[in-house]
Amino acid sequence: MKKLIEIRPMCTPLMIGLLLLSFWAQSQQVGIGTATPDASAQLEVASTSSGMLIPRMTTAQRIGIVNPANGLLVFDMSTNSFWFTKGNTWTE
Repeated sequence: MKKLIEIRPMCTPLMIGLLLLSFWAQSQQVGIGTATPDASAQLEVASTSSGMLIPRMTTAQRIGIVNPANGLLVFDMSTNSFWFTKGNTWTE
């Protein structure tokens, strides 16, 4: 009985680690409105009655983003248009 008590504390972190690993392995793609997101997409949003709302901001806020990631997409309310980063520049 004493050996079981000594082994049990070691098993708990192992079980937690295996549980977290299983969650990570199962959550490669995220689907909203679909139970089976396309394997080529990290995020798939499916709907026949509504759209997806991209972050909205003013031109000053958009230009103020420090080191925007290549491909970052925003809706600029000052120009009433979509903008994305291509290299180090914003493209309308």
